[in-house]
Amino acid sequence: MRNQRGFTLIEIVISLMILSMLSILTTNAMRRALDNRSLVQNDVSRDAKLADAIRVFRSDVTNAYHFRDTATKLYNEARNGPRPTPPANFTEDQKAEFYRRQEQQDRENPKTCINSQTGAQEPCTKPTPPQLTGFVGDNSSLYLTTLSNVRMIKDSQESNQAKVGYYTKSCNVRSNNKIVSSKCLYRSISPSVDKELTTPGPETVLLENVEQFQLRYLGPGNDDYVDSWKTGEGAPAATKEKFPYAVEITLTTQDKNDRRDKKATLSALVPIWFPNNEVDKKKGNEKTVDSDSISAAGEKN
Repeated sequence: MRNQRGFTLIEIVISLMILSMLSILTTNAMRRALDNRSLVQNDVSRDAKLADAIRVFRSDVTNAYHFRDTATKLYNEARNGPRPTPPANFTEDQKAEFYRRQEQQDRENPKTCINSQTGAQEPCTKPTPPQLTGFVGDNSSLYLTTLSNVRMIKDSQESNQAKVGYYTKSCNVRSNNKIVSSKCLYRSISPSVDKELTTPGPETVLLENVEQFQLRYLGPGNDDYVDSWKTGEGAPAATKEKFPYAVEITLTTQDKNDRRDKKATLSALVPIWFPNNEVDKKKGNEKTVDSDSISAAGEKN
């Protein structure tokens, strides 16, 4: 009879120890893989939210609407005849003051013309409608009129035009199952366009945990970026009744209540497709930036 011999106790103990170590190593590897997967998912989700905010901003800015009543202007010029022009050595501010005085004189001493059909006297010029479209922005907020309005109700009595605002303020967000205070980027919109451009309407949170929201503007009369842009009443001569050619936006986000969250920054140069400005008169070799010099607005991290 052959001798039949099984495992000794020491061999069984060693085998169990090896299996235990393999189980621990496998469990740790799976845990690290799951943690890395969670980190990657958080990074992807954060970058996607940044890109979505830039995409909404791009849609509003590229469709910025600047209305100029050229029909009334041409009619009045034809009725009034040639208008006086300022001397060539005037500065931009002096020219603006010259035209302002001309307009004031026209209002105070309106010319009258004879209606060829009725023979009655009537004003030679038509009153210019109020300018409701505009663009007001600084380095941390922007308000503008745009054609990117979306009808939420089919066949509703709304146009594509709206006034939109972007700004940051404090908000409450959820982080690690807690409600904490943070800074959010808001977008407000109203389909009713009026003179109150900086009060657009209902607002929604576009992005949470905003560390930086910075804007710069590139437009006529400026060779470099500027930190503010304003049209309408009280605007400087360089930007009055003129829209910029492009807006640079920089967004930085980070959840400071989550130690695993990393800071992420996204920038984009967003062009305005149709600024509809009057043609600027170039002086000598003065360098100017126009919309044709701005290429496709790319994004960069």
